[in-house]
Amino acid sequence: AFQMGDDFSVVRGRHQLGVGFNFVRSTLKGDSIGAGAGNFVFNGSFTGLGLADFLLGRPSAFNQAQPFTPTGHMNYVGSYVQDAWTVTPRLTLNIGLRWDPFFQYENDLGRFNHFSLEQFRSGVRSTRFTNAPVGVLYDGDPGLENESHLPNFAPRLAAAWDPLGNGRLTVRTAWGRFFDLPHMQYFAGFDRLTPFGTQIDVTNAVFDDPWVNTPGGNPFPLVERPDMVFPLGGGFVTFPLDGKPPYSDQWNVSVQRQLGASWMISANYLANRGNRLPVGDQLNPAIYSPGATTGTTQARRLLTLENPAEGRLYGPIYGVRQVGTSEYNALMLSLQHRGARGLFLSSNYTMSECVSDLINYEPGIAGINLTKPGDVAFDRGSCGTTDQRHVANMSVVYQIPGADGGAFSALTRDWQVSAIVAARSGRHFDVTTGVDNALNGQSGQRPNKISDDEYVKEGLRWLNPAAFQAPAPGTYGNLQRNSLVGPGRFNVDMGVTRSFRFGGTQQIQLRGEVFNVLNRVHYDDPVSALNSN
Repeated sequence: AFQMGDDFSVVRGRHQLGVGFNFVRSTLKGDSIGAGAGNFVFNGSFTGLGLADFLLGRPSAFNQAQPFTPTGHMNYVGSYVQDAWTVTPRLTLNIGLRWDPFFQYENDLGRFNHFSLEQFRSGVRSTRFTNAPVGVLYDGDPGLENESHLPNFAPRLAAAWDPLGNGRLTVRTAWGRFFDLPHMQYFAGFDRLTPFGTQIDVTNAVFDDPWVNTPGGNPFPLVERPDMVFPLGGGFVTFPLDGKPPYSDQWNVSVQRQLGASWMISANYLANRGNRLPVGDQLNPAIYSPGATTGTTQARRLLTLENPAEGRLYGPIYGVRQVGTSEYNALMLSLQHRGARGLFLSSNYTMSECVSDLINYEPGIAGINLTKPGDVAFDRGSCGTTDQRHVANMSVVYQIPGADGGAFSALTRDWQVSAIVAARSGRHFDVTTGVDNALNGQSGQRPNKISDDEYVKEGLRWLNPAAFQAPAPGTYGNLQRNSLVGPGRFNVDMGVTRSFRFGGTQQIQLRGEVFNVLNRVHYDDPVSALNSN
């Protein structure tokens, strides 16, 4: 990455004005990356046990891809103007505006494509690759142009108020809008998938010869040329041509109060709303029909059913929709004590909730896609592992007062005892069926919840398997995403320190530390796939 920028500020009376500018050019340049020499999945689709499927040589899925070389760049330009305005000695306002125009990623090898159902149904065909299936266009094709988005203005407003005028009570509040940029790996899928680093998913593979049931056999290696033959069931990634950057609105209110000479308490409310977040959707799902199996996934895909001659060239199509939202709310309380009488203490407690759609931050490597294609609301739920409703931390250091003098003073002075206490509730997680019950070609499907008695919490077992049931073929479970909570944690670490001073300003320090003083077992989240052994 190359970066340059500058900031400038000036004080005029009660105003402190500032302006700034940044430019960053980020490049993505990688050596050939092996996208997969051949990956098998044995999940019990045939016998009910993954190990038995393996012994029979019957994988539920197989995929292979040839090496690819991601190469591209993206430019970022940002500028801002702000004013810190001292309205009165008790009130200060901070007002600012940032401009963050969005410039699209550019693939230096021309490996950008765009698919849409409208193009497919209208018979639009690429002129760059004459044998490409209808519906997909590549760099150099007429009408294919990525649009940048320039009017991204992000205002900010903050205020600090001293109600008493003595600095012992403060009230602060702030609001701001913040634009984000996708990281470079986000776009690697264009280099990885058809036809440049084609990944092919096979659902009727056999372990000893994965391509035996594929017409034409093993298609690798592929050679890029205008008249290259496109393989059957190739994977694709597509983004909106008029893509806009995601953004969040963040605001907070805090009250801080000093008590006496050494104590301080504070209460803070924090909120965040994410908008235009990327949601991964499967644009070519398998359509369920009576008698369907995972082995018929490709034959039942939407485009194959609509146009068998052209649709058979398409496997999964990972599309990005910028419709996701997220919500975060938190109350944070803190208590601090400064070093009076040898005591240092810092503690905080946070109660929070995070809810979001199923956000896809990794479409470059297929990423995470909606469980139920086209239905964003079906996957809305807790943010998962980052959603811990209760978190408390405390660190304390106590300087033990030594004797005033004599030989006993040399033994008792310069001792220090410290402790760190951390407690938090469990992380939210999913229970999945582990198989394609809906027979739509998607992973991560959830079961039906048939009992409110979801937990066992005995010994090494956390979940009650009898509370969940795999849905009927072609249907989806009723369990909400990330609605289960794993084990919480409570930990205490302690330390004892003795300092030996010499030479006036120098000292040697000996430390003894004990971690997990209570010797508690900290469990990870449980195995949560119904088909796990």
